[in-house]
Amino acid sequence: MSRRRKLGRVTRDRWFESRFLQRRVRCEPVSRENSPSYVEKPRFPAGVRPPLRAAARAGCPPARAAHLIDDVSALRHELNINGKMHVFGGSWGSTLALAYAIAHPATVQTLILRGVFLCRRADVDYFFQGNAAEFAADPFAMPKPGAYLDFPTAWRHFLDVIPPEDRGDVVKGLAKAFSSPPRTDAERERLVQAASACVAWEGSASRLNRDENSHGQPNQKYALTAARILVHYMINGGFLGAGGAADRDNNYILDHIARLRDIPVHVVHGRYDRVCHLYQAEALVRALRDAGNNAVNYFITTAGHSSL
Repeated sequence: MSRRRKLGRVTRDRWFESRFLQRRVRCEPVSRENSPSYVEKPRFPAGVRPPLRAAARAGCPPARAAHLIDDVSALRHELNINGKMHVFGGSWGSTLALAYAIAHPATVQTLILRGVFLCRRADVDYFFQGNAAEFAADPFAMPKPGAYLDFPTAWRHFLDVIPPEDRGDVVKGLAKAFSSPPRTDAERERLVQAASACVAWEGSASRLNRDENSHGQPNQKYALTAARILVHYMINGGFLGAGGAADRDNNYILDHIARLRDIPVHVVHGRYDRVCHLYQAEALVRALRDAGNNAVNYFITTAGHSSL
């Protein structure tokens, strides 16, 4: 029996982490002169891509969706999985699961999806744009549907740290803020505030019983890492454009739905999900059935977005 198969679950998880997530990538550090908050960046061997969190901590551009699909294939090879497998994903994980199945349908036994996210511009704007452009003039303006309608207090806390000039395109404004290292302590503080607000907004909208008035703040290091990764993918449409290119206006998953025609798909979505609205699951299920997939099981639960 191979060493991998002898490992218990916890030990096996740590083995995966050491094998795939502890890699180091070569990144040029921010100079001490340019950043008062300078931290030595890890250096990585040439040709090794940083995983998402390591990349964000190191100040490197995180991987693209095509890279993550390749990582799944690498895991299959490493674990000697030669047949079909069950692929599960929730939220962004559902996007990646669908993109993987579209790329490699012959390797997928079933798709099990929770909190479906199609990663189209409208899906992102539903959560991040809302009435931001109109908010200063009329906080109760309702130009389009969005999560802001259900979490008005949390939405206000979020917009408080978004400069008015960036509210016409919130994701673009956040991407601009995260694109370069801070040069002063004041810039770093604004960056931390934006990252913390971004993570806090997602956390507030993810659970049905979350207190919107809670002023608890996420860990700063975690917030900076998570927000940079999130915005990196959202501003680029999950890199689901043609050939894996950046494309905020993509409709990649539904445009390639025919490749999933022969894969059984199980979808579970919360009726009160305000991060990834139910209409995304509805669109996916209808497209699958219209493409001739007769093995779609669809369950709507009385839940929000979080699986907790």
